[in-house]
Amino acid sequence: MTSATESGQSTAETSPPTSSPPTARDRFGDLARDWPYWLLCALVLAWAVAVVLRHLWGGDWPLHVATVRSFAADLTDPPDPMTGERAPSPYLSPYPFALAVLARLTGLSAPGVLEIAGVVNVALTLAGVRAFARAVSTRWQTAFLGVLFVFLLWGTTPLLWSGFMEFRSLSANLGYPSTFAFALMLFVWAVFLKRRDTLGVPGFLGLGALFGLILLVHPFTAVGTALGLLGFALIGFRRWLTGGGLLRVAAAGAAAVAVILVWPYSDVADLFRNPESFSQIHERLVNDALGWYGLALLGLPALWLDRRRRGGPELLALWAVASLFVLAGVVLGRYEFARAMPVVVLPLQFALARRLGDPPPPGERAAWVRPVQVVLAVASAAALCVGLYSVRGGVVRALPPAVMSQEEQRESWDVPVLYPMQSYFAVAHVRPGETVLASRIWGRKALLLAGTRTVPTPWPYPYGSDWRQRQVDGEAFFADSTPPQERLRIADRYRARCAVGSVNIAKRGALPGFRLVAKHGTERMLCR
Repeated sequence: MTSATESGQSTAETSPPTSSPPTARDRFGDLARDWPYWLLCALVLAWAVAVVLRHLWGGDWPLHVATVRSFAADLTDPPDPMTGERAPSPYLSPYPFALAVLARLTGLSAPGVLEIAGVVNVALTLAGVRAFARAVSTRWQTAFLGVLFVFLLWGTTPLLWSGFMEFRSLSANLGYPSTFAFALMLFVWAVFLKRRDTLGVPGFLGLGALFGLILLVHPFTAVGTALGLLGFALIGFRRWLTGGGLLRVAAAGAAAVAVILVWPYSDVADLFRNPESFSQIHERLVNDALGWYGLALLGLPALWLDRRRRGGPELLALWAVASLFVLAGVVLGRYEFARAMPVVVLPLQFALARRLGDPPPPGERAAWVRPVQVVLAVASAAALCVGLYSVRGGVVRALPPAVMSQEEQRESWDVPVLYPMQSYFAVAHVRPGETVLASRIWGRKALLLAGTRTVPTPWPYPYGSDWRQRQVDGEAFFADSTPPQERLRIADRYRARCAVGSVNIAKRGALPGFRLVAKHGTERMLCR
């Protein structure tokens, strides 16, 4: 015979207990009792500070630096970070705007404020994990395990993608908008779960405004946020069909729309410009699903066992809604839907954290549950060790590269250490704000970090009005079959003073009016 908790919900967990507001003494007691959690948070923050102090970045770092620079140059009419045109761009969001204001007030550089934001983002993420854990459990152990699982319990293959919080990815994405938006998402979920029945219209206006901010800062995370809210709302959905429920939903929607409309620098409609190449970029997020996310499957038994405990139905609904969304994307060939995978993994991680950190009392669970609990605990400890090993490249980024072997540098830093963008040979010969024709993607990123724009752009950019033309012109410029006069016309079209490419463009007569100014390996830089 199963007990009340395994087959139904106990009275104690059906609704949160009522109590008087905590006193200062109570709060101090909580801090003393929860010291392992606070120690873990301190260690994670110390790691983030150490990573930032290395000042070695790769990936999308140049794009985010360029966006902050655009706002710092002109807060009211910022140029597009990749093309320089005066037009709306999804990258021109409130996040880089706030950092640009900080840069202007303090005199710090764009990379400097992004690095500071990285540490703040980690602190916000830790606070968000705690807030969401407290929405489904009252014990600090759930938040403690939640931090470990969110950062380590993903898969056996390290993943490097913005919006994914495993340590290898986080080590490169500390200052990215996606990390800030991820923390906000957890706060929105936590407030909704804890206060959905007591929060009035003003509170829902605030939640809607926060959702609008998330959508502007990182649209993919906004999709995850919406999936979570939808899953939570499905539990007890009749409350939203009343007059009061509909009014609160309408208030949240109106606030979100107002925030989006008030922001003048990006157009949400641009998000629907989604060429096939943009979808294909995300295909690898599902090609090795077990490698990326396999360890998190340990949370499935916990998700099912606790389906009737406080917060259990909501976690299960979140997992189901997000899984169906990603599955629909795979079936339709819209692989960008896989950016919602963190929302598939999170309920598994939190369900497991709650099961191990806040198990039902012995008298309220079936006899067969205890062996399952032991197996889950042992398996989770082993999975954490495997996860820590798989993301070791991110963990050791806190160490100076000089103390690591070259193999360790490749695992942890990859290109940023072996070929720092700042030392790219062409950087010394360009001027901030100018356009440079560049054949290699890595070179384009380094040049963007140096303050220039490039043809072609370093990343696919369907939001720019002339993006496709830039790609076509860039390929034509560096093609061996292109006549010299056509190359010159392309350079004149973009007012490009310099070009960086293979030795072919340095051949006599290949580029009239340009002279060789620098070379490195097989690359040549010509300027006029």
